[in-house]
Parts: sequence; structure tokens; C-alpha cells
Amino acid sequence: MSPELEFAEEWLPALDWDKENNRRSAKLRSQNIPRGEKHYAVKLTDSQITEIRHLKLEGMSDRQLGETFGVSRRYINKIVNKQRRK
Repeated sequence: MSPELEFAEEWLPALDWDKENNRRSAKLRSQNIPRGEKHYAVKLTDSQITEIRHLKLEGMSDRQLGETFGVSRRYINKIVNKQRRK
């Protein structure tokens, strides 16, 4: 058996798992799960998110923003970098 075929046979189960995982993820995304301000565990409103991004552009530090809005510096950083509440 060629090395290429051996490599392909070794990775086929992993590819099947990835397809199934993607299907599950797509199904979860398609459900009506509250997002953003409507989520039950929301910490900040949409207007506060906008204000945080604006204040950051004006030069306010993540630490100051976190203290002002009552969340961690790390959470502020994720908001500013659009890793949260895009």
C-alpha cells in the first residue's frame, strides 16, 4: 500500500467526526437561541457595548472601562476586539 493511501486511511475517521461536529454546530446555530442583549446572562446592553468601543477609541484604558461598567478588563478587551458581541 502506498504511503499516501495509508495516510488517507488514517485520517478518514477524523474527517467523518469533523463533518458530524459541523452538522451539530450548524443545527445549534439555526435554533432560536437568544443572542446579544436578549440572552439571559447578558452583562451589558448593546448601547453600553457601543459606548465602550467609542470610549476605547478616545483613549480610555481597558481597566478604567472595566471598573466603569462593572466587568473585567479581559471582557472589555474581547468587546473592543469584537470577540464578544460582534
